[in-house]
Amino acid sequence: MPKLVARGPGGEEKRCRLRPERPVRLGRRPGADDPAADPFEVPWEGKLSRNQADLRWARGRLEVERLPEAKNPLFFKGQETTSFSMALGEHFVVGETTFTLSEDRVSVASDDDLVAGAEVMAAIGTSEVSIDKETRRLALPVNTGAEALVHTVRALDARGITPLDLALRRPTLDDVFLALTGHPAEEEERAE
Repeated sequence: MPKLVARGPGGEEKRCRLRPERPVRLGRRPGADDPAADPFEVPWEGKLSRNQADLRWARGRLEVERLPEAKNPLFFKGQETTSFSMALGEHFVVGETTFTLSEDRVSVASDDDLVAGAEVMAAIGTSEVSIDKETRRLALPVNTGAEALVHTVRALDARGITPLDLALRRPTLDDVFLALTGHPAEEEERAE
């Protein structure tokens, strides 16, 4: 699941999960004037207006629109802008805070116990574990990056499972396509 990560100049960090069905209101203290939007409060950033921008996750991209009452600009790709669409791995800036769009995955291979490995990983992630029986590979979207990797290693070790391969990676465009459509991009190309 994608998330927007706010990182301040003093090491402050806050995360917001993005869902297609729920818009997000970004601000220093987002008001309840839009009950349909989830608030994403970033209190440390003085240049962030109370209600700065509306965020919508759609078609594998984050749509960002500065609100009319926002007093300070949004900077995307080094340019001041009022609205833009960003992909995973990209970021925008307000004041001294950087907002990065990300989604992390953990992959583990185990010849010994694929089912037990999937059980361990299911307890760590925020969604379903993907299992490839042919390659004995497990994949799991996570929200906490390297922290999830450390927890995975510890949990696998506690169950006596030794991974053959362990990796943390950013999602590819194919991953995004699969998440949005429910099937790999290659299937659609073959169907044409």
